[in-house]
Amino acid sequence: MDKTSLVDEDIEVGRRFVAALEEAGLPVAAAMWFKRSSYDTWMLGIASPNVQVYGPLSVLRFAEAVRQNGFADRINRDNLFYFNTSKQALDDLASLPKTLTEGVREIWSFRLNHVDIDKALFFHLALDRRPSDVAPRPPGLKKKSLPRKRVA
Repeated sequence: MDKTSLVDEDIEVGRRFVAALEEAGLPVAAAMWFKRSSYDTWMLGIASPNVQVYGPLSVLRFAEAVRQNGFADRINRDNLFYFNTSKQALDDLASLPKTLTEGVREIWSFRLNHVDIDKALFFHLALDRRPSDVAPRPPGLKKKSLPRKRVA
């Protein structure tokens, strides 16, 4: 189901989801609900340095495991979007004009990681986050042994 309206409860669910991601080990530099210029659907955007370091699929799998553990009924997988935190992206986020209202920063018409955003409601900004020391592993996933290289 597409999310065409946004209410305070959605922002609170987003905050709890980000807290669960960080508690599970994913550093989150920024989180926002946003609308793209060409769509009517609200998306939950998560910016993490792990996207750039370990790749978006690694972060996606990790976040999906967290979403399935208590957020699947509130956050649609299709409404999630992951951003990297390259130097350019962090500079773009730091330079945006911000209006702070009850812990939410509303920003209109900007571009982040080649995504045109019409309106965003930031509810989490921690631009000093660094990537985790190891690739994120979904909670509860058993560690697989890596295949050994054959030595001739």
